Amino acid sequence: SHPRMQPDPHATMVDDFSDVITELRRTFDSGVSRSLRWRRGALGSLRRLYEENTDAMVSALLSDLGGGNTRVIGELLGVPNIDMALSQLEEWTADRPARHDWALGRSFIRPEPKGVVLIISAWNFPIKELLEPLVGALAAGNVALLKPSELSPATASLLAQLVPQYLPPDAVRLVQGGVPETTALLELQFDHIVYTGSTRVGKVVMAAAARHLTPVTLECGGKCPVFIDRTAKIRLAVARMLLLKYVVNCGQVCVAPDYVLVDQEVEKEFLDEWARQAEAALGTTKAQMWHGDVARQTYGRILNAEHVQRLSAMAAESGGRLVLGRLDAAEPESGFFPPVCVSRPADGSPLLTHEVFGPILSVVPVDSVDEAIRKYRSICRSPLAVYVFSEDAGYVRRVLQSTNSGMVAVNDAGPGSFGLDLPFGGVGSSGIGAYGGRAGFEQLSHHRAVLVRST
Repeated sequence: SHPRMQPDPHATMVDDFSDVITELRRTFDSGVSRSLRWRRGALGSLRRLYEENTDAMVSALLSDLGGGNTRVIGELLGVPNIDMALSQLEEWTADRPARHDWALGRSFIRPEPKGVVLIISAWNFPIKELLEPLVGALAAGNVALLKPSELSPATASLLAQLVPQYLPPDAVRLVQGGVPETTALLELQFDHIVYTGSTRVGKVVMAAAARHLTPVTLECGGKCPVFIDRTAKIRLAVARMLLLKYVVNCGQVCVAPDYVLVDQEVEKEFLDEWARQAEAALGTTKAQMWHGDVARQTYGRILNAEHVQRLSAMAAESGGRLVLGRLDAAEPESGFFPPVCVSRPADGSPLLTHEVFGPILSVVPVDSVDEAIRKYRSICRSPLAVYVFSEDAGYVRRVLQSTNSGMVAVNDAGPGSFGLDLPFGGVGSSGIGAYGGRAGFEQLSHHRAVLVRST
C-alpha cells in the first residue's frame, strides 16, 4: 500500500483564496456594484465603521505601535476621503465628452470599475493604508479583497472583525496571514493590486502581477530629502519638520524627511535649533518621552527589536557626529529608540544609502544649490517626497526643475501637507500610481473609450 500523501498547505491555501475570489467575481459580474446607489451604501457603511469604532481603533493602534493619540489622527484620513467621494461621485462617474470626428453621433470616455481589487497594506499605518485605497475601489464600483499587515496584529484582528460586520461580505473580504498567505494570494488573478510597503516587496508584487498582466499601484517610500537654503526661516522649518520626523510614528513613515541638504552658512543655526526644539517638545530621556498614559504620549515605539538594532547600527556606523540623542539609550526589547540627529555622516555610510525609516535625521552641509542637487542624485533619484525650505523663488524653481519625486512640499513637511486634492503616490523606485481623494477613484477605474454613430 502507498503511504498517504500529506496535503500541500500552500496548494490548499491557494484553493481557499481562489474560492473567495470566485465569490467576489460572481458579485462583480452580477453588476450590483456598478450602481451609484450600491457605491453610496458601501461608502456610507465604511464611514460608520470608522465612526462607531474609533475608540477600538485607537486601542488597537496604541497596542501595536504606541505613540499616543497624535499618531492615530493620521489613521482616520479615510473619513474625509469618504466624504469627498460621496459628495463628488456623480461628477466623477459621469461620461466625459470627447472630440467626435463624425458628422453625427458622439464620442465619450466612461470610467468603469475594473473588477476584483487586492489591497495589501503595511504595518506602519495599518488602518489608513488598507481602508483609504478601499474608498477609491468602492467609489469606482469594484469589489475588494483586503490583506492587512500581520506585523500590526491587534489592528489586523480588529479589522477582521469589523469588515464583515459593516461591509457586504460578497463584495469585500478580508484575509489575515503572513508571507505564505500573501504569496498564495499573489499567484491568483486580480484586476488591480494596490500595495503599500517596501520597494523590495513592491518588486515581488509587481513580478507576480506581471504573470497575469495585472495593473498595480505601488506606494513604496524612498529617501526623502529636505533642501534648505540660506534664506529659509530656520525656526519655522524645524518646527514643521519635527512632527513628521519624530512625533508621527517615530519617523516610521514613507514621507518622513530622511536627510537634510543645508546651505553651510546656516548649518550651525539649523543643528542648534533642531536639537533645541526636539528636546523642548519631547524631552531628553525615555521617562520623559514614555510617561504614564500611552494615549497622551507624543513619542511612539519602533516596530521590533530587529529594527531598533538596525537603527543603532546605522547611526553608529555613520562616521558623523551625534548632535541629538544617545545611542546607548536604545532598548531593543521595549522598542524604544531616542530621537537622533547626525551631522555630516560619511558619503556611502548606511545613513546615506539606505532608507532610514526611523527617528534618525542626517544633516549634510552644501556650498551651493548645484552641490545639493548632485548629492541628492547620488543618494536617491526618485524619492516619494521632496521638501524645500526657502524664501528665494529662484532656488525653489531650480530644485523643482532638477529633482524628481512623487510629491513635493515647499516650506512645509507636515503629515497632511498634500491634502485630498493632490494624488498621493511615488515615481520610479518610490512607487507607481497614486491613491487618496479623486486619484484613488481614477486609479481604480478603467477609462473606456466609447464611440456612438448615428444610423
